[in-house]
Amino acid sequence: MNRFRIYGNYYCRLWLPGIVFFLIQELPYAVMPFLSLTSNPLMEMQTSGHVLDVMEKLSGIMSVVLLVLPVNDKDADASLKISRNKIFFVLALLFLAVYFVGWWFYFNGFQRIAWMLSCLVAMPPLYYMSLGLWRRNRPLVIVAVFFLVFHIANVWTGLNM
Repeated sequence: MNRFRIYGNYYCRLWLPGIVFFLIQELPYAVMPFLSLTSNPLMEMQTSGHVLDVMEKLSGIMSVVLLVLPVNDKDADASLKISRNKIFFVLALLFLAVYFVGWWFYFNGFQRIAWMLSCLVAMPPLYYMSLGLWRRNRPLVIVAVFFLVFHIANVWTGLNM
């Protein structure tokens, strides 16, 4: 199979489970239009500033791209038989579970800023970071750290305007 080497042991190849992991994380947004929320501060907040907003969006998009495209050749499909891989995979599932619990509370009216930041805003970047650690995808881990910082800063600023 022809592969395009990005650098080192990283090759550009579409990783279909990455698309599934992304779509699972987006499920609350697919459900939201069908709910009659009395309050929806996350969707109604003001943008905090052009640079911060752009950096958040860019790092979020890059996280998804890096989840789906680069594959580390040394990874051997991130077998869950290896303890290290199990830890990061379970962490990703834990972050996703916290995220869904957070959305359940949000949809039921519990919309405190600290709760939203910790359960709804921080969890997607931590989820991507854990998936990157599981897949030995260093670029994803690095970008997810930036996404975490920009995402929290942008949403916190937007909710406090």
